[in-house]
Amino acid sequence: MFSKLQIYCEAIMEASWLAAAVIIPLFFNVSSSQTFEPDKAYVLTFLAIISGAACMLKRLCGDGPRKADGASDLPFRSMLRHKLVFPVLALAAIYTLSSLFSIAPLLSWMGLYKRAQGTITFYSYVTLFLVILSELRTTAQLKRLQHAIILASLPVAGYGILQYFGADFLPWSNPMGDRSSGSMGNPIFLGAYLIMVMPLTFSRLVDGIGMIRLQFSRRAGLLLAGGCG
Repeated sequence: MFSKLQIYCEAIMEASWLAAAVIIPLFFNVSSSQTFEPDKAYVLTFLAIISGAACMLKRLCGDGPRKADGASDLPFRSMLRHKLVFPVLALAAIYTLSSLFSIAPLLSWMGLYKRAQGTITFYSYVTLFLVILSELRTTAQLKRLQHAIILASLPVAGYGILQYFGADFLPWSNPMGDRSSGSMGNPIFLGAYLIMVMPLTFSRLVDGIGMIRLQFSRRAGLLLAGGCG
């Protein structure tokens, strides 16, 4: 039987990864000198700390995750058997060693002023990865994450389209010329983000079309397929 504290920890963890999926692509700070990457990295680090603390608190208060809706049980210790965990942890160890013996330790840990992609930011990626791997166990959770990613991509892509047609409503110069950078600050980062969102959107579009064929879920299927389309 789960305590209320453990249930709250689960809610905090899921809220953190959903917030990361929505806020990070959309967030930029026009009042900041760097505007994009460092500010996104600091927000992500904050969310990773919250989710990691909630995960540790849940583990300290209980004996493992529950089974719900036919989900498979994935205890924290069994994550080491996942194929991706060992390479990620090995890379984290390499980051740590290189930062400990770096000739510029501050830059190694914090990252460059323009990017903030140091070891601490990488730890944030690893923390969110482990939390999601350990706590995302049901189909409903996966669908919520997919929908959050898809919905966040719409304004990101829309802003890039506005930039392409010269209708950017923010008064800054675009160093990339006629290439749209959207809310990512760089056209390469924008393309990398959208290319990851497209398969998720297509998958939900196919699901929506399948739901349309069923009489009892036709309205929901139309809404899902129309939104993804």
